Amino acid sequence: LIAIGKINPFISKSIPMELAKDAIKMIGERKIVGKVVLFID
Repeated sequence: LIAIGKINPFISKSIPMELAKDAIKMIGERKIVGKVVLFID
């Protein structure tokens, strides 16, 4: 669906995997709207 443009996910932040705990906290506090991408540095 993404490939044909039916779904367009909003990526709010890209955060390194080491900060996953902080990302979960921000989501819980509703400081992030949209998706969070965790990446391995």
